[in-house]
Amino acid sequence: MVRLMNQIKDLQKLIKLTGDRAKLDAKANDDFGMNPFSSSHTASDRVIFE
Repeated sequence: MVRLMNQIKDLQKLIKLTGDRAKLDAKANDDFGMNPFSSSHTASDRVIFE
């Protein structure tokens, strides 16, 4: 049971780090996180990372 809890914590850390890295990359590249394959988004739907 403890091993499972540790694996879940490790996975949560990885997910957080991946999201943090994506935010940094988006900021550095002036990327707004839009899906390039979706035609339903408009400019006002952009997500700007702070």
